[in-house]
Amino acid sequence: MSDNTTAKIPLVETISELVENQGLFVSNGYSDVQVTVMENNEQVRKILRLPIRSVSLDEQIRNETEPPRPPVIEKLIKADSESGRMLGMSEDGLVMVFDPTDRAYVEAVEAHGRENAWRKAISAINIPWKNADGSTAETYEEKRAVLRSNGIHFDHIIKICTDVNRLTAWNEERADFLSGG
Repeated sequence: MSDNTTAKIPLVETISELVENQGLFVSNGYSDVQVTVMENNEQVRKILRLPIRSVSLDEQIRNETEPPRPPVIEKLIKADSESGRMLGMSEDGLVMVFDPTDRAYVEAVEAHGRENAWRKAISAINIPWKNADGSTAETYEEKRAVLRSNGIHFDHIIKICTDVNRLTAWNEERADFLSGG
Protein backbone atom coordinates (compact mmCIF):
# COMPACT_ATOMS: atom_id res chain seq x y z
CA MET A 1 0.00 0.00 0.00
CA SER A 2 1.20 3.47 -0.63
CA ASP A 3 3.27 4.89 2.23
CA ASN A 4 2.66 8.47 1.12
CA THR A 5 -1.09 8.60 1.76
CA THR A 6 -2.34 10.90 4.48
CA ALA A 7 -3.83 9.21 7.51
CA LYS A 8 -7.53 9.77 7.90
CA ILE A 9 -9.82 8.94 10.77
CA PRO A 10 -11.67 5.77 9.80
CA LEU A 11 -15.38 5.99 9.13
CA VAL A 12 -17.21 4.06 11.84
CA GLU A 13 -20.37 2.33 10.70
CA THR A 14 -22.57 0.35 13.06
CA ILE A 15 -23.93 -2.77 11.39
CA SER A 16 -27.50 -3.56 12.37
CA GLU A 17 -27.97 -6.68 10.27
CA LEU A 18 -25.96 -9.03 8.08
CA VAL A 19 -27.43 -9.82 4.71
CA GLU A 20 -25.94 -12.43 2.42
CA ASN A 21 -23.62 -11.14 -0.34
CA GLN A 22 -23.38 -7.54 0.93
CA GLY A 23 -19.59 -7.61 0.67
CA LEU A 24 -19.29 -5.83 4.01
CA PHE A 25 -15.83 -7.22 4.72
CA VAL A 26 -14.26 -6.63 1.30
CA SER A 27 -11.42 -4.12 1.38
CA ASN A 28 -9.73 -2.48 -1.60
CA GLY A 29 -6.48 -0.61 -1.94
CA TYR A 30 -3.11 -0.60 -3.70
CA SER A 31 0.21 -2.35 -3.48
CA ASP A 32 3.17 -0.32 -4.66
CA VAL A 33 6.07 -2.46 -5.85
CA GLN A 34 9.43 -1.12 -6.94
CA VAL A 35 11.37 -1.97 -10.06
CA THR A 36 14.54 -0.45 -11.43
CA VAL A 37 14.76 0.32 -15.13
CA MET A 38 17.51 1.71 -17.33
CA GLU A 39 16.79 5.06 -18.99
CA ASN A 40 19.55 6.85 -20.90
CA ASN A 41 22.17 4.54 -19.33
CA GLU A 42 20.99 5.41 -15.81
CA GLN A 43 19.15 3.32 -13.26
CA VAL A 44 15.75 4.79 -12.45
CA ARG A 45 13.45 3.56 -9.68
CA LYS A 46 9.91 3.04 -10.81
CA ILE A 47 6.89 2.29 -8.64
CA LEU A 48 4.20 0.03 -10.08
CA ARG A 49 0.84 0.55 -8.37
CA LEU A 50 -1.33 -2.56 -8.41
CA PRO A 51 -4.98 -2.40 -7.35
CA ILE A 52 -5.58 -5.10 -4.72
CA ARG A 53 -8.48 -6.42 -2.72
CA SER A 54 -8.77 -8.41 0.47
CA VAL A 55 -8.93 -12.18 0.09
CA SER A 56 -11.87 -13.75 1.91
CA LEU A 57 -11.39 -16.58 4.36
CA ASP A 58 -13.35 -18.95 2.10
CA GLU A 59 -11.19 -18.00 -0.88
CA GLN A 60 -7.98 -18.47 1.11
CA ILE A 61 -9.06 -21.91 2.32
CA ARG A 62 -10.09 -22.90 -1.21
CA ASN A 63 -6.77 -21.69 -2.69
CA GLU A 64 -4.34 -22.99 -0.08
CA THR A 65 -2.45 -26.16 -0.75
CA GLU A 66 -2.28 -29.06 1.69
CA PRO A 67 0.53 -28.50 4.21
CA PRO A 68 3.32 -31.06 4.36
CA ARG A 69 3.38 -33.53 7.24
CA PRO A 70 6.58 -34.16 9.17
CA PRO A 71 8.02 -37.65 8.99
CA VAL A 72 7.54 -40.01 11.90
CA ILE A 73 10.61 -41.43 13.59
CA GLU A 74 11.28 -43.72 16.52
CA LYS A 75 12.82 -41.91 19.45
CA LEU A 76 14.04 -43.23 22.79
CA ILE A 77 12.15 -41.44 25.56
CA LYS A 78 13.39 -41.67 29.10
CA ALA A 79 10.63 -42.25 31.64
CA ASP A 80 11.98 -39.53 33.97
CA SER A 81 12.19 -36.89 31.18
CA GLU A 82 9.54 -34.22 30.70
CA SER A 83 8.22 -36.08 27.63
CA GLY A 84 8.23 -39.38 29.51
CA ARG A 85 6.26 -37.87 32.40
CA MET A 86 3.78 -36.27 29.95
CA LEU A 87 3.26 -39.66 28.34
CA GLY A 88 2.91 -41.36 31.74
CA MET A 89 5.82 -43.71 31.01
CA SER A 90 7.02 -45.96 33.83
CA GLU A 91 10.13 -47.11 31.96
CA ASP A 92 12.32 -45.92 29.10
CA GLY A 93 11.07 -46.89 25.64
CA LEU A 94 10.89 -46.19 21.93
CA VAL A 95 8.07 -43.89 20.88
CA MET A 96 6.92 -42.84 17.41
CA VAL A 97 7.16 -39.03 17.17
CA PHE A 98 6.97 -36.39 14.45
CA ASP A 99 10.36 -35.01 13.37
CA PRO A 100 9.86 -31.31 12.53
CA THR A 101 13.64 -30.89 12.10
CA ASP A 102 13.88 -33.22 9.08
CA ARG A 103 15.63 -31.30 6.29
CA ALA A 104 13.25 -32.42 3.53
CA TYR A 105 10.25 -31.52 5.72
CA VAL A 106 11.65 -28.05 6.52
CA GLU A 107 12.23 -27.45 2.79
CA ALA A 108 8.68 -28.65 2.02
CA VAL A 109 7.25 -26.26 4.63
CA GLU A 110 9.17 -23.36 3.08
CA ALA A 111 7.97 -24.32 -0.42
CA HIS A 112 4.40 -24.60 0.90
CA GLY A 113 4.61 -21.07 2.33
CA ARG A 114 5.93 -19.69 -0.96
CA GLU A 115 3.19 -21.44 -2.95
CA ASN A 116 0.45 -20.06 -0.70
CA ALA A 117 1.95 -16.56 -0.94
CA TRP A 118 1.75 -16.80 -4.74
CA ARG A 119 -1.87 -17.93 -4.48
CA LYS A 120 -2.81 -15.10 -2.11
CA ALA A 121 -1.11 -12.42 -4.23
CA ILE A 122 -2.74 -13.68 -7.41
CA SER A 123 -6.16 -13.73 -5.74
CA ALA A 124 -5.65 -10.19 -4.45
CA ILE A 125 -4.49 -8.43 -7.62
CA ASN A 126 -7.68 -6.72 -8.73
CA ILE A 127 -7.20 -5.98 -12.43
CA PRO A 128 -7.97 -7.84 -15.66
CA TRP A 129 -5.47 -10.58 -16.47
CA LYS A 130 -4.45 -11.23 -20.10
CA ASN A 131 -2.39 -13.94 -21.77
CA ALA A 132 0.11 -12.99 -24.49
CA ASP A 133 -2.50 -13.77 -27.17
CA GLY A 134 -4.95 -11.29 -25.58
CA SER A 135 -7.26 -13.95 -24.12
CA THR A 136 -8.31 -13.69 -20.50
CA ALA A 137 -6.02 -15.44 -18.02
CA GLU A 138 -8.46 -17.18 -15.72
CA THR A 139 -6.70 -20.01 -13.91
CA TYR A 140 -4.12 -19.75 -11.18
CA GLU A 141 -1.52 -21.29 -13.50
CA GLU A 142 -2.24 -18.79 -16.28
CA LYS A 143 -2.07 -15.82 -13.90
CA ARG A 144 1.17 -17.07 -12.36
CA ALA A 145 2.61 -17.44 -15.87
CA VAL A 146 1.58 -13.83 -16.66
CA LEU A 147 3.42 -12.57 -13.56
CA ARG A 148 6.49 -14.72 -14.21
CA SER A 149 6.65 -13.62 -17.86
CA ASN A 150 6.75 -10.03 -16.59
CA GLY A 151 9.78 -10.79 -14.42
CA ILE A 152 8.13 -10.65 -10.99
CA HIS A 153 10.37 -11.43 -8.01
CA PHE A 154 9.28 -13.24 -4.90
CA ASP A 155 10.02 -10.03 -2.95
CA HIS A 156 7.19 -8.43 -4.96
CA ILE A 157 4.87 -11.32 -4.04
CA ILE A 158 5.70 -10.84 -0.34
CA LYS A 159 5.09 -7.07 -0.64
CA ILE A 160 1.68 -7.66 -2.25
CA CYS A 161 0.72 -10.16 0.47
CA THR A 162 1.84 -7.74 3.19
CA ASP A 163 -0.24 -4.97 1.64
CA VAL A 164 -3.26 -7.27 1.41
CA ASN A 165 -2.91 -8.02 5.13
CA ARG A 166 -2.68 -4.27 5.85
CA LEU A 167 -6.02 -3.68 4.13
CA THR A 168 -7.81 -5.20 7.11
CA ALA A 169 -5.20 -5.05 9.89
CA TRP A 170 -6.14 -3.04 12.94
CA ASN A 171 -2.98 -1.56 14.33
CA GLU A 172 -2.12 1.13 16.83
CA GLU A 173 -1.24 3.66 14.14
CA ARG A 174 -4.71 3.41 12.64
CA ALA A 175 -6.43 3.20 16.01
CA ASP A 176 -4.45 6.10 17.54
CA PHE A 177 -7.42 8.47 17.09
CA LEU A 178 -9.20 6.52 19.84
CA SER A 179 -6.60 7.54 22.43
CA GLY A 180 -6.83 11.21 21.49
CA GLY A 181 -3.14 11.18 20.52
